[in-house]
Amino acid sequence: MTAELTRRQVLDDLPPLRAALAARGLSLAWAVAEADADGDAGHPDVTPAGPGEAQAAAGMPPTRRREFLAGRWAARRALRAAGGPGGEIGRAGRRPLAPAGWALSISHSAGLAVAVAAPLSRYAAVGCDLELRRLPAAAARLVLTGPERAWAGDAGTPGAEHRLLALFSAKEAAFKLLCGLRPETFGALTVARLSADPPPVGARPRAFRLRPSLPGAPDPQGVPDLPCPPGTARAPGTPPPAALVRVGATGDGVFCWTALPASVRR
Repeated sequence: MTAELTRRQVLDDLPPLRAALAARGLSLAWAVAEADADGDAGHPDVTPAGPGEAQAAAGMPPTRRREFLAGRWAARRALRAAGGPGGEIGRAGRRPLAPAGWALSISHSAGLAVAVAAPLSRYAAVGCDLELRRLPAAAARLVLTGPERAWAGDAGTPGAEHRLLALFSAKEAAFKLLCGLRPETFGALTVARLSADPPPVGARPRAFRLRPSLPGAPDPQGVPDLPCPPGTARAPGTPPPAALVRVGATGDGVFCWTALPASVRR
């Protein structure tokens, strides 16, 4: 299947996903990171919205610049569709900074960018991830726990590639939600320190419940605990928050999303 055919299929799959998220009070938008002869974004609207975005994009390689700008454009579109502002999207390191009063997450893969937005009055944090490229089988040992690898299956097992991709994408979405919720606590988190709880069952689950390993808790990969972030603490016996991540099909890839209702923020 060519890249253009794959892109067309994904673009056909996104509108139903947008409707599903809208029913839950979430706004989904997307953009194509096309390139012209000069290597810049080809869509006339996929341009910096202000000096901050322009400065950030200027130092990026052409492909990364196009994806970055497409992601910002998708974010503005998602925010506006939900009744939010449509201005420049700041950033803290690699993490986008949502406008005041809003939760926001951006992802891009294979020339497409997606964004999910919601008002903080309804959701304390959101996370999304789009994965349209296969992962090497060796990635399983880097991002999955032992029980998760057993569920995903060895390379060559029917459906193993999709299960690995789906669980990795779900972990990415959960990571973004947790970092958006408490960046001071989860900023040093990695996807390897997120584990499915309980372990996944079934060939193609529609959702994963993922829980992080925090300071003072056993690490699912057996590596030393993260240092406790300065000025943060967790009450003894209090479990870290879990993220319920939903999985949607997009062509041969996956789109995962999660949102923490404001009413259950801890």
